[in-house]
Formats: sequence, structure tokens, C-alpha cells
Amino acid sequence: MRFWLSLGALLLIATPAAAQCTMSVSNIDFGSIDPLRTTTAVAVGQVGVNCGLLGVFCPSISYGSGGVGSSPRRRLLGPGGAFLEFDVFRDAGYSVPFGARDTPALGQPQLVANLINYSAPVYARLYRGATIPPPGLYVASFTGNNAYVDYGLTALLGCGTLTARSTTSFNVSARVESQCSVTAAPLNFGTTGVIRTAIDAATNLSVQCTPGTTYRITLDGGRTAATNPAQRRMQAPNGRQVVYGLYRNAARTQPWGETAADLLTGSGDGTIQSVPIFGRVPPQVTPPPSVYTDTVLVTITY
Repeated sequence: MRFWLSLGALLLIATPAAAQCTMSVSNIDFGSIDPLRTTTAVAVGQVGVNCGLLGVFCPSISYGSGGVGSSPRRRLLGPGGAFLEFDVFRDAGYSVPFGARDTPALGQPQLVANLINYSAPVYARLYRGATIPPPGLYVASFTGNNAYVDYGLTALLGCGTLTARSTTSFNVSARVESQCSVTAAPLNFGTTGVIRTAIDAATNLSVQCTPGTTYRITLDGGRTAATNPAQRRMQAPNGRQVVYGLYRNAARTQPWGETAADLLTGSGDGTIQSVPIFGRVPPQVTPPPSVYTDTVLVTITY
């Protein structure tokens, strides 16, 4: 009797487990922006990648819901189609773009290898642009293939060879505040002798307000606290005075003061507006020769 014993050899080759990666990006908020004084602003967020195993991955941030601006740059969308441009970077010097694999115009993404957990700051810079934007909230949303991480076990040829992807979502925002500024040039009536006839002079205010911002401008009563804007006083060092008035129109029929009846109103468009002030010294008893001056406070309310 013969017995046969069959022996077999078994070798199991296990496929290495693929890393499973997720990505997160914190919301980035530039805060409140004064567009009359601010041309750029910065903010910092945080990007994180978590993988179950060691591997390689490439985090990417694309354009977002605001679309592409100039250069190219990303955009925040605001009221009435207005926008602000911004960029995101990997370094505090704002020189290394935080790129995206699918949009190479934004720069190449960073290849990170042999890490399970990764966290790094995201540096954002906002650009006001050449024109003053209208006030309001400006936002860009990043979802789906606008914020993602590509990952795998190896990437010998760079991020383009990675085949697995995980997406995330976050927002970038800024709020443009309503703002106004005003500067004044001196009003000089010149040199005169006897004041037999009216002496007229004019100057200008330079007013700049964010688009659509309504404003009111008042002129106070000067150093003598005059209550009638047509009966102000310029004063000499010896205390003698010259009466004068300030007006909103060239005919000098609309006094300019502090009450609701004699203030000036307007609306900003983002540019510097030239607002005239018309002055008049009426005929009066001429005081002794001297230099007569006054200081008037200009207040803009918006």
C-alpha cells in the first residue's frame, strides 16, 4: 500500500494599505477694512492634513467662488458685483504661493512626504485695488475641488501622479466699512483798505467717501462761536474784529453753518470730491490795520 502526501507551499503577498487622508482649512478673516487708508491687509489661517498611515500628499487651494482676478489672483465678491483681490502663501514673507494642482497658474502645491499629521499656517494678503470699493461684506467660499489634498504611497514624479483625493471647505472674508475723510485749504481774503464794498473769496474742501456713503458737512462758529454763519468774526491780536460769512453757493445766499437748515449734504463715489466754500466780507466800519484771522472746524458726519 502506498501513501501519497501532497505538500504545497503558500506565499501571501500583501498589498500595502493605502493612506487615507483628510484635509481641513480654517476660515480666514481679514476683519474690518478702512478702504480710504488701507491698500493691503493680511490675515493668517491654518491648514491641516491627517493621514492614517505614512505617505505623501499635496494640499491645494484653488480660486474659490470668487473666481480669478488679475495676475492671477483670487477674489472676494461683495455688493453689486464689486470684488477685492487676494492671494494665499505658504510663507510669512508672502513670496511662496499656496498653489493648486489643477490650476498651475496659482503655483505648484507643496509635496509633503513621510508624515501622518501635518499642520501649517496659511498667509493671506488682500489688495484694495485702484478704486475704492463700496462698503459691505466680501466673501469667497472654497468647496469641492477648490480646496483638496491629493495623496498616495509614493509620488516619484510629483503631485501629478497621486490618484486619491479628499476635499474640504472653508471661507475667506473681509468687511469694508463706510468711511469718509475731509481736508480743507485756507480761505484768504487778501489785503484791503477801507471796506466799502463786499470782498469775496473762495476755497475748497477735499472730501472722499466710500461709494454710496451719504454725508453731512458742518462748519462751526469759529473762535468767537458765532451762531449766525453769515456773521462770523475774524479777530486781530488786539481784539478788534472783521465780520465775514461762509456760504454753500457762489451767490452767497445759502449760509453754511451747523444747523439742519444750513449744512451741506452729499454722497461719496470713492473719488476725492472738491467741495467749494464761498466767503464774503460785507461792507462795514473798517477796523484798525492788522491781520485778522479765524479758525473754523469742519465736521463730516456719515
